[in-house]
Amino acid sequence: MLGAETTRFILKYLQDLNNIKRGKIAFSPIIAEWRPPEQGICKINFDAAVEIKMQTSCSGLIVRDWKGEILANKTITHENIPMRFAAKAIVCLQAVILGRDLGLKFVDIEGDCLTVIKKAQNRSKDKSVLNAYIQDIQELCKSFYESKFHYVSREANKKEHDLASKALKMAENTYLIYKLVDERVTEADIDRG
Repeated sequence: MLGAETTRFILKYLQDLNNIKRGKIAFSPIIAEWRPPEQGICKINFDAAVEIKMQTSCSGLIVRDWKGEILANKTITHENIPMRFAAKAIVCLQAVILGRDLGLKFVDIEGDCLTVIKKAQNRSKDKSVLNAYIQDIQELCKSFYESKFHYVSREANKKEHDLASKALKMAENTYLIYKLVDERVTEADIDRG
């Protein structure tokens, strides 16, 4: 069954590539450098570094606001990752989870894996081997008021890739919050000091 799903996935992917060549499918231009989101929106960029022989990967995530200021970054190592596509789907899922955990409501999520981005955007049921991850991504996106997925080039995602690559070499998880996402201060916050 897994072989048949993989074959269908590859055939569909090749058909999409042919349609792109013929101009039947139009994509937004590929983003070659990181650009800040619109005011009021946070952007989460993601990438994964993969060591296929060891079946390990590391997710690299950076959250920035509309001014381009880094709000948080996170790395997560994963074991038993059998293929690169799974690592890319996992890191996309981790980006959505991070946005939810930070309490973001308007997010742009960017990565350099076109297949995962297309599947996350598509609201129909995914039938590929990535199905479980894609369903989780789509379900968790319901916690946002608005979420958009964008494909970016490797160059636009270089910092995320470098972050993931370094963490994979060190087999290290990190989670750093640089700035609170919600800057409102209540009287209770002041009382706590």
